[in-house]
Amino acid sequence: MNLLTTRLFYIFLVINVYACSSVSKQQQVGVWIDVRTVKKYEESHIENTLNIPHASISETIASYVPDKSTKIYLYCREGRRAGMAKQSLTNMGYTNVVNLVCIADTRKVRKE
Repeated sequence: MNLLTTRLFYIFLVINVYACSSVSKQQQVGVWIDVRTVKKYEESHIENTLNIPHASISETIASYVPDKSTKIYLYCREGRRAGMAKQSLTNMGYTNVVNLVCIADTRKVRKE
């Protein structure tokens, strides 16, 4: 290989390693979703969580979590909406969905 080919190969390798590590990081850490309404989310929420109301999760989840094996943590105020959202995602083929039930329990799990 000449020097240019070697450098291009190295750049390609670094980009691929970075892309793979990003995917596995999301899978390892998971995606945290508050399934309450936008209004309730704006009033109080846990930092670094997405807000996807349970009523629209089926239509929007793929744009946030295209890999159906990614760990997804759901929570709401008391667990009912998170349960409905979990059922919707499971019906769509998502295989790693956890209902953390309420926001208070979720804060404990995240140590906030």
